[in-house]
Amino acid sequence: MDYTAQEVNDAIDLLRKDGIFKVGGVVHGEIRYDIVDQHLKNFVKDVWLVYIFDLRLLIERLVCNGIPVDEDKYYLVSLFGNKYASKILADAHHIRESYKKEKNKKRKMIAKKFIQDFQKDRRLLVKDILKKHESVIKKYSIATEMTQEILSSPIISQKPSHN
Repeated sequence: MDYTAQEVNDAIDLLRKDGIFKVGGVVHGEIRYDIVDQHLKNFVKDVWLVYIFDLRLLIERLVCNGIPVDEDKYYLVSLFGNKYASKILADAHHIRESYKKEKNKKRKMIAKKFIQDFQKDRRLLVKDILKKHESVIKKYSIATEMTQEILSSPIISQKPSHN
């Protein structure tokens, strides 16, 4: 996502006016913000863990499944920008090709099992977040939006291929 400095400043100002953010300090001349409500802060940390799961699943699929789908590319670009997304895709291609040369079917079976298990763990994590943070999700519209994002992630909607 490519936001202008003004768009970021406007969003921060809105979060401060709503009492969600406060100035947390200054590091290397840059103002750092903190989330005021500890429950919301814990919710954000838990959601961030889901994104870590998603990224790990995506990388495993890129290495294991062959040519990436458009949703994978878009997800990487939205997280890292074009330059780093291209590097990740190129690295995954290189690893995938080296696995093909090895003709190691056991490695592919292990990877597919890992993907299945990790997807199951992710679903359980999301279910736990929804239960644990129910009051935060109801109180803050930003929490509701974040919940919708983790529930509709393109990473989990894809099935492992059988290449």
